[in-house]
Amino acid sequence: MIDKWNHGAIVIDFETRSEIDLRKTNPYVYSCHDSTTALCCAFKILAITNEGHLFEYPTRLWIEDDIFCPDDLEQAIERGFLVWAHNVFFERCILENVMVPKFGWPKIDPRNYRCSAAQCAAYSMPRSLFGVCQALRLTNQKDDTGHRVMMQLCKPRKPTKNNPDRWFTKERYPEKFDQLYSYCVNDVNAEYEVIQTLPYLNATEFKIWQLDQEINQRGIQCDIETVETIISLFGEMQEKANRQIKKLTKGKVKTTNQVAAITKFCGLDSLSAQSVETALAGKLPKRIRRILELRQLMSKASVRKYQAMSNLASDDGRIRSHLIYHGARTGRWTGSGIQPQNMPRGNIKSTSDRDWCIKQIRKRDIEALELVFNSATDVFSSLVRSMLMAGKGKTLIAGDFASIEARILFWLARDKTALDIFRAVDKDPENNPDIYMVQAGSIYGIDPMKAYKGSEERYLGKKSILGLGYGMGWRKFQSTVFDESGIELDNLFAKRVVDKYRKRWKSVPRLWKQFESAAIKAVMDRVSVRVNNYVKYECKGPFLYCILPSGRKLAYYKPHIIEDLDPWDNETYKLAYYGTNSQSYKWERIHTYGGKLAENAVQAIARDLMAYAMLRLERSNYRIVLTVHDEIVCEVPRTIGSDEIFRDIMSIVPKWAKGCPIECESWIGKRYRK
Repeated sequence: MIDKWNHGAIVIDFETRSEIDLRKTNPYVYSCHDSTTALCCAFKILAITNEGHLFEYPTRLWIEDDIFCPDDLEQAIERGFLVWAHNVFFERCILENVMVPKFGWPKIDPRNYRCSAAQCAAYSMPRSLFGVCQALRLTNQKDDTGHRVMMQLCKPRKPTKNNPDRWFTKERYPEKFDQLYSYCVNDVNAEYEVIQTLPYLNATEFKIWQLDQEINQRGIQCDIETVETIISLFGEMQEKANRQIKKLTKGKVKTTNQVAAITKFCGLDSLSAQSVETALAGKLPKRIRRILELRQLMSKASVRKYQAMSNLASDDGRIRSHLIYHGARTGRWTGSGIQPQNMPRGNIKSTSDRDWCIKQIRKRDIEALELVFNSATDVFSSLVRSMLMAGKGKTLIAGDFASIEARILFWLARDKTALDIFRAVDKDPENNPDIYMVQAGSIYGIDPMKAYKGSEERYLGKKSILGLGYGMGWRKFQSTVFDESGIELDNLFAKRVVDKYRKRWKSVPRLWKQFESAAIKAVMDRVSVRVNNYVKYECKGPFLYCILPSGRKLAYYKPHIIEDLDPWDNETYKLAYYGTNSQSYKWERIHTYGGKLAENAVQAIARDLMAYAMLRLERSNYRIVLTVHDEIVCEVPRTIGSDEIFRDIMSIVPKWAKGCPIECESWIGKRYRK
């Protein structure tokens, strides 16, 4: 936990309070608020002696009454000791925006921060301190009682007749503050135990994490003026809709948000989006139809993102702390706050239409929007992405890896036919069918070139290439296609699509079996097993590692083999491990199989290709402000950079991915788009 050029480390944890709710904003905005202050700070200093030994000092406590930074902590910071914390971005914001300006603490070099939560995520452990302590069964466990007290002290209290104070005070509630101090000290001890127990990030992964911290600190510009106008306009529309629905129901339903009341009044079983659409497609009394239309118009979840943007934007209009490093078990980033990964595509495609809509919104001309686009709320939903933009005097350049998962899957499977299709279409897209068209041709028995972009044939070809590569069955494929597009496939046709895929691309089902047998053998025999010389499985300590071509490791905690029967009652072995359930978010035993192991590896390799491209782009002064799935978004001065150079940098194939065809599509503009 101490680099050779540093003399020591500090494990640190703050407990704070503020007028604003941290759960509704982000650490940067929270730390910059005038009311935010530190109640206490626990810290543990570890120093390297002249003889090269590690000396651990007892965990100590600073409380706000002391005002000044403790001498030994100040000296450790000034000597460049590493600063460790769990979710260190929060501690960084408190140190830089509270402790330095308000308490006179010394500044910390951003390069010296380290994060135990990142360590947990990289090894597929629970990200929360509570969760990882339980999963690893550490000596130091998270203090539930202390947590409840912390939640009481961190925000204003509701005044009562006997106690009009807005805050819990140390004079009136000394025992609560004693519990808070104990809780803070315990957290530092738990964090230190986590740091000692789990492996550290390797050198390359550490650079990627540091870049992640820079991106979160840099943030992305938001069009706050338009955001606030949309919030205001939507509020007016909501009030109008509420008056209408109250009148239509004679007061039995007062707002469009009363789900149970609307469901009962309209005689529906559910008020889900699908149920409302189905009902509106049929015959309904005029009054019921209007009620459901009002509900549909005012319930768009995407419109709520505008309020999130307003809450999360700093005074300079930038939204920070918007990405989560290693948010997915494969290492991919996930979103935080505004959730950029889940923004709607919308119906407004052209830049001119988008700019016109924004102009009308700023003029508060709802009638113009509804005259041209019928629904103002649909316009709002379509413009969510456009609220993210380049700063003054700058532009956005973005690039997305084309069909990257399919390319990696066929590369791992060593399928020369598929790889040649990718290479041909990359070289001459006008005269060569892409992999989706080829698959459509196989499904329908037609010339692949007739499965043009936008056709149902190409859509199904694309869905089969992207969806069937990890073992999906025909029933799941059938329901997935219907949920996404409304296209109904009969059972025989759905089975046919799956059969066509597995027969045409025999290398892929073979790859699933190779992954599963390799992982099981590695666990049973404790040996290293390779899959096509690209991926290697091995057990070390409590982990099964999938060692990727980049050298990064996917970790499976406490792997074990379960004896089972296959569909034909033959004895077989299955692999299980402990991890976080992606649906329930509970830590539990997870069963896996060849298709899922292949999916993990493919998505992890796609992430590594993107991460390496991110490092190259940063070195070339393309400043990254956002990542979404396989897309990188950079912000650069208008006078430098080009999307052609950007594509060239992004499309470089690392040595460890030699032979994998990589193609990048890019765009340049003022506002974010898809």
